[in-house]
Amino acid sequence: MNEEQPSAFQNVSGAASNAYSSVADSISGLKNSISSSMSEYSSPTSLGDASSDFLQSNSIIARIAFVLFVVILFNILLRLGMFLLNYFSQSNTNPYLIQGLIDGNKSIWVKQDPKDDNSVPLLRSNNKPSGIEWTWSVWLFVNDVGTPGASGSSPTVLTNNDRYHHIFHKGTNSYATNGVASLNNGPGVYLSYNQNPTIHIVLDTVVQIEPATMNIDNIPLKKWFHLLIRLQNNNIDVYMNGVISAHKILDNVPKQNYYDVFVCDHGGFNGSLSNLRYYASALNIFSINAIVSAGPNLSPSTSPAVGASNSAKAPKYGASYLSSLWYTSKL
Repeated sequence: MNEEQPSAFQNVSGAASNAYSSVADSISGLKNSISSSMSEYSSPTSLGDASSDFLQSNSIIARIAFVLFVVILFNILLRLGMFLLNYFSQSNTNPYLIQGLIDGNKSIWVKQDPKDDNSVPLLRSNNKPSGIEWTWSVWLFVNDVGTPGASGSSPTVLTNNDRYHHIFHKGTNSYATNGVASLNNGPGVYLSYNQNPTIHIVLDTVVQIEPATMNIDNIPLKKWFHLLIRLQNNNIDVYMNGVISAHKILDNVPKQNYYDVFVCDHGGFNGSLSNLRYYASALNIFSINAIVSAGPNLSPSTSPAVGASNSAKAPKYGASYLSSLWYTSKL
């Protein structure tokens, strides 16, 4: 009995020893396998043989992606910088040259030199696929039509139908004997009497033969009315109180100039002017009607070009509208 106990103990001890040896061998084998695998992947020869093509192609793709990212980022930053630069340095695209009321015989010189504190620079046309575009808007009150005289003088009865009263023009302040600016009209707006009171519009083109002209006849006297000149490509439209009153297709491209704007110059006209404004685009009918609905500004103008000595007073007579008969007579 005593002899069998040591034998059983030895059997258990041997089994445990064998199990431990087996586990140790398994762990050692796993370590050797991992070590061998790592050595294989870290071997330069193995890298060059097994994955050279993949690594090379991956590098090219990464470089292309990086270059594209840099180009896109640069383009975004460039556009943002240009937008901010234009926002802080560019002039207003739709400025008032005269905001408020002035007398029709008060000569105003609106300079275009940005260095001048009183200048109102006008940006060139907002050139879209449709071509050159701009709009001029002004409110007018005409008492009567007489011959142009010195600034501040009362016009006399008209004796020469070829004479024109100056309302405004963009160009030089040299005038022909008939009162129209002789060198540049981009555009020019004048008042004349050709059997009835008439608005005379002059626009230079790139072909210096004869400028394009348009006439709006039988304009009302002693009533406020809104005049708007709209150019888009070679089509010029004239609106009276928001209603198109004349249309013309120009034979040549309209000419733009960098000269100053003169208002009520060369004697001006007998009446009042309010809210002369320039737009660097062709306004749509909704914008035009909004201007007409707002009406003229009857407060004396304090625009920089006018100065602080303006004492214009709103006319105290006459209706502030046109009779519907004026429109029907144009049909």
